[in-house]
Amino acid sequence: LPDPLPIHPPREDRRARRRQPASRDAMISWHHQPEQTVRYPLVNEGSGGCLIRSSVPLISGMTGIIRGYLPDRAPVGRPTTAVLVAWSQRRGETWHVGLRFLGIQYRR
Repeated sequence: LPDPLPIHPPREDRRARRRQPASRDAMISWHHQPEQTVRYPLVNEGSGGCLIRSSVPLISGMTGIIRGYLPDRAPVGRPTTAVLVAWSQRRGETWHVGLRFLGIQYRR
């Protein structure tokens, strides 16, 4: 019988550019509850995605929209970005969650 929980070797890092440390928070509305915006501390960010810290694990494949950042230094009316939860991993008392930018932007 096949192993029901196969062990896969670690995937190599597919990022073309390194991520930069971040010192701001992302304001995200998840598509399953668009009327609620949740604030998440950013750990790092890059051109293709970012890493946030969460008090609960987020489900891989979940989608949402980054509505803005705090502190916010960008002008009002800037685009917002669609994101996809790529993975969640427990880190002590919190969870690190990898988000992939989907390249879809919306105007507020």
